[in-house]
Amino acid sequence: MSAPDEIEMQLLGLLIRQPQRLSQSRLSDSLFSKDGSAIFLEAKNLWAAGKSVSGALLAASDALDESAKRLTVAITSRDAPEISFDDAVSILEKRRSRRQLAKICRQAHDDINNPKIDPSSVINDLHCKVTDLVISGTSGTRKSGADFRNLNAKIEWQGKNPGKIFGIETGFPRLDRAINGLQNKKFYIIGARPSVGKTSFSGCIAYSTFKTSPDATVIDYTIEMDADEIRENMASRVSGVTIGTYRGSQYSESEIAQISRAQRQIKGWRWIIYDDISDIGDIEASAFAERASLGPDAPIIIKIDYLQLVTGGNGDTPTSQFADISRRCKSLAKRLNAPVVALAQLRRLESQFDFAQKRTHHRPPVLEDLRDCGSFEQDADAVFLLDRDILHNPREAKLIIAKQRSGITHPGIPFEFHKETTTFIEQPIA
Repeated sequence: MSAPDEIEMQLLGLLIRQPQRLSQSRLSDSLFSKDGSAIFLEAKNLWAAGKSVSGALLAASDALDESAKRLTVAITSRDAPEISFDDAVSILEKRRSRRQLAKICRQAHDDINNPKIDPSSVINDLHCKVTDLVISGTSGTRKSGADFRNLNAKIEWQGKNPGKIFGIETGFPRLDRAINGLQNKKFYIIGARPSVGKTSFSGCIAYSTFKTSPDATVIDYTIEMDADEIRENMASRVSGVTIGTYRGSQYSESEIAQISRAQRQIKGWRWIIYDDISDIGDIEASAFAERASLGPDAPIIIKIDYLQLVTGGNGDTPTSQFADISRRCKSLAKRLNAPVVALAQLRRLESQFDFAQKRTHHRPPVLEDLRDCGSFEQDADAVFLLDRDILHNPREAKLIIAKQRSGITHPGIPFEFHKETTTFIEQPIA
């Protein structure tokens, strides 16, 4: 915006008359023209310093050039603004969005006509930038280190809700207490060896989310299994009836009734499944589109099953490609303001044979079993290792909190696994 217009001048007039509004989060200097931005920032500095805000002080300020001072005099000599604060900000926000969108489109136009740039990358980049614009309404990520509003809101919430979980509950009380629920902007990895049950475990988390947070949406990116398998497992989990490959007999009337009730319950959930996407760029684009349709504050969980099957990472080697995918998963959590829960396959070191005792000994997983996969461990905010001795003790399991950036680790929260319904049940403290 090259010069101030009527709406901008009225909003600045409101702010000078009502300087307490200067602290509102909706306001930023990007709403104004060059001179208007200078006036806004100087008024905000005066208010933050505990000084009075007036047209006379602003017009005499050394921080403003002559053009901005003349604009200040013009604003303060006018009658009281007729427009409301909210209406003025909304109009200027829309104008800013138009300017930003025009800039994004101009860049996309230049890129799409550049023969050295892949058109699909231009489309993906355009989609991400436009969705970011819809979600945030801002063109930048510059933030003040002195802005503690979110922290204070969290402290206030926990003061009013003692003993409650701040994030989205996993349905496992001991795990929730250890991690305070699944937190927005955090990247979680659940690692396990083949056939241990990482998909089932994440399904149990989704089931609990729907029970405890009915307004939440779970977006499932299932690369290993198809949507029908995921739905069957969930129907079995909800109904308590064995379904799928474990079933060899006909269903009784009561079991059919249980399955029907489970289906009705599941139909009421906000559950979205993508079983035909494996490229990380497509995952990003669809996730941003879902976020834009749901709104910036709607609670969502992104699940990816599993990381080693995700394609499209940048790099010349599998390790560098995995590292890029891992970084983008972390970025996805931050940009969507949602937890991203990704499953990962651990190295196949299920057991070690003891020749003296002539039996196989189970070895629990450790973080090193994940480190072969690029920078998964480095990028994750928390790493959970699901352990189950599928040879000798398949019913017992434990979840090892191997890493937690802002909390404690744990040697193993005990679970019981019910193969018939693919359900994990957390064991109470003995």
